[in-house]
Amino acid sequence: MSGELYSPALLELSSGIGAAHHIPAPDIVETAHSAVCGSTVTVELRIDKTNQTVADFGYEVEACALTKAVLAVMCQAIIGQNFAQIMEAGGRLQRLLDEDETVLSEDWGAWEKLKILETAQDYTMRHHSITLPFRAVANISEITN
Repeated sequence: MSGELYSPALLELSSGIGAAHHIPAPDIVETAHSAVCGSTVTVELRIDKTNQTVADFGYEVEACALTKAVLAVMCQAIIGQNFAQIMEAGGRLQRLLDEDETVLSEDWGAWEKLKILETAQDYTMRHHSITLPFRAVANISEITN
């Protein structure tokens, strides 16, 4: 899919993300870094121990608008989700970037706005930075399992 990579809608979505939003007393903090572009995302999670879902979410980011757009969606969608649900959303995003057209018809639930990144399919060098927020959460998932 070709299209405008930095569309007005993507820029608007990413503009809501500041450099950091820290939460008090996170249970887990994890960082993911892209050596390709230098982007870094640190995520902070507080976990609801009764059902193993995310109770609070914080971040620190030094990245482009693409990464910030994903982080903006994550901020809106992650509360109440368990690691499997979050990783499923990250998998859908990766499939979207890999041009799996069937993924567009699936139910993305709270993660629906990630579809805006369909225009990044042709920009394979950007895929790693786009998925950084999910990589950071995946690192946490590996630690806690």
